This record gives sequence, structure tokens and C-alpha cells, in this order.
Amino acid sequence: MPLYPYMRGQRPGAALWIKNPEGKVFFQQRDSGPSIAPLQYALWGGAIDPGETPEEAAAREMFEELTMQEVLYPFSQRHEMTIESEHGVFSTYMFEVSKPVTWANFRIQEGAGGSFFTLEEAMKMNLADMAVEWVQLMQGLK
Repeated sequence: MPLYPYMRGQRPGAALWIKNPEGKVFFQQRDSGPSIAPLQYALWGGAIDPGETPEEAAAREMFEELTMQEVLYPFSQRHEMTIESEHGVFSTYMFEVSKPVTWANFRIQEGAGGSFFTLEEAMKMNLADMAVEWVQLMQGLK
């Protein structure tokens, strides 16, 4: 179980695994504002709000961050990972989208930008810790 000491008070999260027609994964380049993983690449997503299911949180984050919901929902796969922080153990979720997307399908609303990368390219980038965990999980599922 990975240990993330920086997750003080964090709620469980929901991340999005978005691919283009070539099979590359869409990563968010985080800006300098967030306290978690500033200026690193991460998957799109965020915290699960009280009363939300992980799927509802992923759909909400997809709309808030990329202004697209109908293109990607429903999700084709759901993955779960257990995370340990100094405040306890919780689950975080990653959802694979149901169809490939192109630049025409969305508008980035959060972060410094985004780009599509192969998993091999992604592992050479400055990835946030959770993004590394998800990429490694997905590499094992290939």
C-alpha cells in the first residue's frame, strides 16, 4: 500500500483515464497553485465530495476540468487503489473512459494545460506520485 504523507485531510479521489484514437493517455499539466503536485503531470480528476459516488465525482470532475461529460460517460472500467496517509487509509478510484477523444471534444478549464502521451513517455515525465501509481497499474494490465 503506497504511503502519501502529504495527503493531510484529503478525501478519496476519482481520476480519469482518457485516451485518444492512437491510444495515448491524456495528462493534465498542473499549474503552480495546487498544494499537491504543483507543476507536475497528473490524471484529470479530483476529490470525491460528501454524498457522491466515485463515478459521480469522476463525471463532475470531467465536466468541471474539461467541459465534457456526454462524450466520455459512461465509463468502461473502474479501478481502485488503497492509499495510506498519516490520517488513515482510504480508496482512490480511476475510471477508463468509454471512447477515445480528440482535441475537438473538450476545452481545458483547469491547470496549465494537457497533452497526450504513451505510457512509456509518461514515465519519463515529471509525474505526480498518484499518476505514477496509476500508470504502473495500467502497464501491468496491458
